[in-house]
Parts: sequence; C-alpha cells; structure tokens
Amino acid sequence: ADVVMDIESYMYEDHELLKRAAVQCYLNLFQSPFQVTRAEGNNDKVKYLVLLCGDPDDPEVVKAAAGSLAMLTSQSNKICKKVFDSSQWEECFLNLLANTDYEITYRGVVIVNNMTKAGREVADRLYDGKITDVLQALIMKAKLDEGNYEKNELLQRIRPVCEDALNAAYELKVIKTYSEAVKEDDDDEKLEEWSHHPKAKK
Repeated sequence: ADVVMDIESYMYEDHELLKRAAVQCYLNLFQSPFQVTRAEGNNDKVKYLVLLCGDPDDPEVVKAAAGSLAMLTSQSNKICKKVFDSSQWEECFLNLLANTDYEITYRGVVIVNNMTKAGREVADRLYDGKITDVLQALIMKAKLDEGNYEKNELLQRIRPVCEDALNAAYELKVIKTYSEAVKEDDDDEKLEEWSHHPKAKK
C-alpha cells in the first residue's frame, strides 16, 4: 500500500521523467480489481488522469494516462461517470482524439467507446459536444487511408472502434442520422450528418 501511495505522489511531481515513470507504473496497477475499486472511491484519481490526458508537454504521460482511463472505463460504469468530475474532460478528450500520435488516438476512441457502453446517462453527456464530429472525421480519414499503398495499421484499427461507439450511441438514441434529423426538422447542432449508418434490422 505504501508503494502505491509513493507512486501516486510521484505523479504530481514537476520532474518530467519521474512523473512519466509514475504514471506509467500507475497504468499497470489497474490490472488489480482492488485498485479499480480505490479509483471508484471519493477521491480525485480519475479526475487527475483526465487532466493528464490534456498534458501539453509530454506525450508519454498522455499515452499512459489514456491507457489507465481505457482500462478503468472498461471495468467500471462508476468510473465512466466520474470522468465528468473534471470540468475540462471534453478538452482533454479532444486532445486524445485529434492527436497526431495514433497510439494516443486509439486509446481515446477506446475510452469513448467504453463510456458509450456505460449507458444513456453517460452517453448523453459524452456526445453533447464535438465528440461525434471527431469520430466521424476519424472514420473518413481511415477510409481515405485505405487508398494508400501502405495503409496506416493503427488508423485502420481506430475506425471500427469509432463505428462501434457511434452505433452504440445511435442505439441509445443519443445521436441520429442526418436524414432522421431533417425529417424531424430538428436543427440541434449535435445532429450533424453521421456517415456510418446502422445496418437495417432483419
């Protein structure tokens, strides 16, 4: 327990390498259900990880923090809700999704997908902004990349996760296709054209 507390304290260090190493160690801790339960508690652990996803100085810290959140959100709906404890969650998420490092982007779309699957309450807040647009843009980017001689493997892995998240959001009735929005004469800003249309039900 003392070792874990030491690692957590080092995460707040100004020393770049020490902070990076601590965040990377923290990622490994979340393989333990006990540490997941700790993160669910009345503390700022999840909030701080969200803020680290917006770190402007060290992409390795961003990568490790996003990896931690990806693991946590896959294991706990409570943690999915705790993401919103940070008032800067969307800005930090957009830093992941629009990142030039596709390893970071991949972690970001996994987090979004996990949170979408956490249910309507979480998904409503998650998609009430720019997230839908960015997921659509990543899908289009991956489609364009398919025409390249050497396709970007990470970008091709990102696409189905984005599509899965949008499908889940559609099933929850959180987002709509463009044709549905026009039909209802609804000019809500979040109802932009969605390029990935769900398959017709048999």
